[in-house]
Amino acid sequence: MIAEDKLWLQVRDDYYHYLKEQGLRKLHGNEHEGYFENRGAIINRLPWEHNVDRFVGREACRFIENYGGEGPFAMMVDISGGDERNLAFIMVWFGGTASAIVDNIPFTATMVEIVAKIVEENPSEQTSPLWWALVMGADFGGNATMVGASANVLVVSMARARGYPISFIGFMKYRIPISMVSMLISTGYIWIRYY
Repeated sequence: MIAEDKLWLQVRDDYYHYLKEQGLRKLHGNEHEGYFENRGAIINRLPWEHNVDRFVGREACRFIENYGGEGPFAMMVDISGGDERNLAFIMVWFGGTASAIVDNIPFTATMVEIVAKIVEENPSEQTSPLWWALVMGADFGGNATMVGASANVLVVSMARARGYPISFIGFMKYRIPISMVSMLISTGYIWIRYY
């Protein structure tokens, strides 16, 4: 995890203890080569298997295994009635909404572990539509807000630097309808293609 908040580096949370067991530690962004020259755009030095998003996904799977039907994600799966089609549709809209709020990259990295677990427990001969539902929901939902996708932040920053400021609400006013239509089309695509 690249932390810009130096206080977060000192928090001894589950991720801190996990990294310590692996002989690693949380890193501040400026500890990476080229951090200042690239204005904070760097490649994390921690191996992918120890990335915070992978860690959160594995912990979510462990939570689901330990608590079964009592966990919050298990309740979302339960809403689908155990039907893969309904779960795929929920995944598009839940993924889209969550990605608009928290950023689509960490959301997807976390959900990959959960979808992999569901697909592993329910194997089919075709590529599971849950993968497509996750990708489409996270991708198109992330376009709804400035913080939903890294590209949005970049474009807004570039526009502001060139004298064209875009407000958060102004961005959402145009992007939410486009994201909703995109997710509606994605839902239709999954329905027609797989069901």
